[in-house]
Amino acid sequence: MQEQTSLRRSRGRPRNPETFTRVLDAARTLLAQGGYDALTFEALAQATGVSRGTIYRRWPTKAHIAADVLRGTEGGFTRTRPEDGFRAQVRALINQLYSSYKDPAMGAASIGLFNAFFADSTLRPTLHDPLEDESRAQFRAIVDMAKANGTARQTADADTLFDIMTGTIIYRMLFSNLGVDDRMVDDICHIVTDGVLADPVA
Repeated sequence: MQEQTSLRRSRGRPRNPETFTRVLDAARTLLAQGGYDALTFEALAQATGVSRGTIYRRWPTKAHIAADVLRGTEGGFTRTRPEDGFRAQVRALINQLYSSYKDPAMGAASIGLFNAFFADSTLRPTLHDPLEDESRAQFRAIVDMAKANGTARQTADADTLFDIMTGTIIYRMLFSNLGVDDRMVDDICHIVTDGVLADPVA
């Protein structure tokens, strides 16, 4: 099937920014209204007037399109201000996750990509890992600064804290029948930050 074209297929000529934006805007609408199954090359071509061949040259599979939707919506963490302190920086990142995953297109793209990664293990290193690596590196820098200024314990593991923070939000918003509100966001922030605070000097 054409939509499952191999990753090895050529990505074609450099993208036209206007076409790129138009296709991704249509993809967000399809994802939000009909979920991952509604995201097809035919539907995108009809919605945008861009030929399927042009879309294929830029995105070999619809997983590539969903990944670009996520990058455009999520795009790594927003830069935080170190002077605001450890807790405020963590709260800002959790707020960003919360805001991002309230977008129906974001949820549909994420769930679709989870399934795509299981079906084709070659997709994840290209479509997911770079964004995760960037986000983890930014969070590690925040934790390292908290260690350096004595706010966090030296034994605090940034990757574990990252998983607690992101995993809780993503699970609650995409898979649980319980909602997310500001109180839960505050609770996650306290769990992440209070759990690694440096012991007071005796």
